[in-house]
Amino acid sequence: EGLLPTVTISLMIAGEQMLKREVLVRKIDAIETLGCVTVFCSDKTGTLTKGEMCLQDIVVPRNGNPASGMDVVCREEKSGEFPKAAVQKALEDITLGGVLNNASSRKEVLDKDGNVTGMAWSGSPTEVAIMNACADCQGGVDAPAELKARPENRKLFEIPFNSENKWMLTMHGNQQKATLYLKGAPDRVMKFCTVNNDPAGKEQIEKAMGGLMTQARRVLAIAKKELGPGEIPAKPEGTSQADCNFPLQGFQFLGLYGIEDPPKDKVDTAVLKAQAAGVKVVMVTGDHPETARAIAKRINILPQENE
Repeated sequence: EGLLPTVTISLMIAGEQMLKREVLVRKIDAIETLGCVTVFCSDKTGTLTKGEMCLQDIVVPRNGNPASGMDVVCREEKSGEFPKAAVQKALEDITLGGVLNNASSRKEVLDKDGNVTGMAWSGSPTEVAIMNACADCQGGVDAPAELKARPENRKLFEIPFNSENKWMLTMHGNQQKATLYLKGAPDRVMKFCTVNNDPAGKEQIEKAMGGLMTQARRVLAIAKKELGPGEIPAKPEGTSQADCNFPLQGFQFLGLYGIEDPPKDKVDTAVLKAQAAGVKVVMVTGDHPETARAIAKRINILPQENE
């Protein structure tokens, strides 16, 4: 008669101990399967990293000429903010472009009871990171609305980012004068820029990119092009360079954005434990190889001395 409660209580105690060690499972087959694992593939963004993008570096050509070198502008140590574009004129074009060529939108923030607690930018983490920093440089949270309301910044056309192009394009202005902004993967954006034919300028840009990527930054580039009368179609059309009905060459390179997505806490130790158990950990990402390599070193997937 005492056997049933004894076994039940024993199982309860065993279950409680397993729960404390975080090994409690519903199906014992899961333990057997896990013991057979030799390779573990994990997504990077939001899994190995926090998925909380933050723009940490803005890189601009010195005196507007990449061949003269690239200047890296970082957040101020005390305030944690970038200098205002009104003070540091070198940031004017790249931060204006970051506001106008952006897919994020302003939305209400609700608490758990459904009450509005404020406003925040919503959308892709990368777009939100760029908007937050560029809006701050341009004057604050109200700056984007004020800038977009100006006649010269009225949006005429947009090609959203897609995995084939790896860039986003927007056209602003009117039928007499318009500005194109192109933002995306540096290698794709560079192909449209005049600096692509300047070996010295390309070398300086690639050097700056390498410096950001070794710090595990995700790097995006931005460029602009002015269109005059006769270059602006009545109805802009197209989805890529091949079918656009307006010129997509001769862009001016504006600079680079260095965006950080820090690793989650304890991921580095979890990787070491998996490796000690004989499991090879693989990080799956679409980031540039140099950025991926830097992050992999930080979470112990690659040894620090690995090149």
